Amino acid sequence: MSEEAEHLNLTNELVRNAQTGDRQAFERLIKLHFQRIHRWALIGTGDPDDADDVTQRVLILVHRKLRSFRGDAGFESWLYRITSNAVGELFRKRKSRRRAMDRYEASGVRAEITEATERGLAERIADDQAAGLITTFFEGLPTKQREVFDLVELQGLKAGEVAELLGVEASTVRVHLLRARRTIRSKVLEQHPEFAEDYR
Repeated sequence: MSEEAEHLNLTNELVRNAQTGDRQAFERLIKLHFQRIHRWALIGTGDPDDADDVTQRVLILVHRKLRSFRGDAGFESWLYRITSNAVGELFRKRKSRRRAMDRYEASGVRAEITEATERGLAERIADDQAAGLITTFFEGLPTKQREVFDLVELQGLKAGEVAELLGVEASTVRVHLLRARRTIRSKVLEQHPEFAEDYR
């Protein structure tokens, strides 16, 4: 049995047991998926502190809603939707406050926030120097492109798997991935023309 199949079987077993009120099963289920939830939250928010807040919110929601999970879609797809919704909820709550921050962003604070965000992303995502270079431009991508690029290029999922996870067509995943790759390639070559040979 492959590692992926073992992971799926363990997840399904833990879900079934946790739904009956087995606390240890729930704790093992959360431990098994915690890093993935946090990674999704980080990709969605672009900020380590916000990712922590979203992750805590997701854990609460999973605890409340797990009994309602019926398995029509995979558990990870269900978990991803909860995380994505929690990210959206965070931004909606901050929308009115963001207007008040415009003045500060215009004065240079935004640049400091962006710099800190890029460092946080690089620390969590980059495994080597090349990945570190890519993540320098990663935060500037639109949200969907960030999600798809992370899932395919950094986590190694296939387009079909990502499509199922995000609830979209595989062709949509490929379009977002293509656009993300083009943007990052352009940025890399713009600031580091010495890498031109690697991108031919």
